[in-house]
Amino acid sequence: MVRNHGMVEGYDSAVMGANLRMPEIEAGIARIQLGKLNSFLEARRRNARSLSTLLEDGSGYIIPEEEDGLLSNWYLYTIAVSKSRDKIVDTLYKKGVGAIVYYKTPINKTPLYSKLGYAAIALPNTYWAADHALCLPIHPKVSQSDIELIAKSFTEAIKPV
Repeated sequence: MVRNHGMVEGYDSAVMGANLRMPEIEAGIARIQLGKLNSFLEARRRNARSLSTLLEDGSGYIIPEEEDGLLSNWYLYTIAVSKSRDKIVDTLYKKGVGAIVYYKTPINKTPLYSKLGYAAIALPNTYWAADHALCLPIHPKVSQSDIELIAKSFTEAIKPV
């Protein structure tokens, strides 16, 4: 449990922990994968740019942006919606788009941090993100036609009913 961020189930930490999981076989695989890292990152950047271009003229949502002079690894493509986030995710899922919400519960409201007294801290941006953020897939195996389907499906899902 300690080697897995102290998490027992999902993202709920029972104790303070760290990420200490790297058996030898994983290290061997990682060594080979590191040789592919630049191509993986470029594919994610390409997919993020393409999806952002397709979604840039929308309303009711905020797309992620790369700050000037900085390169994102685009591990996640997190988009914020102004309404009905869970309904949008359900609609996307039904259309075959793997949208996901990673942090529905603000960290200070999880059992461990609540027990440590952090639940009372006001974190308005964190609370807003917990209610409005979702992630769209842009991993290296997502093709341009997949990106177009994701953008089309998202645009349809965000429209008022």
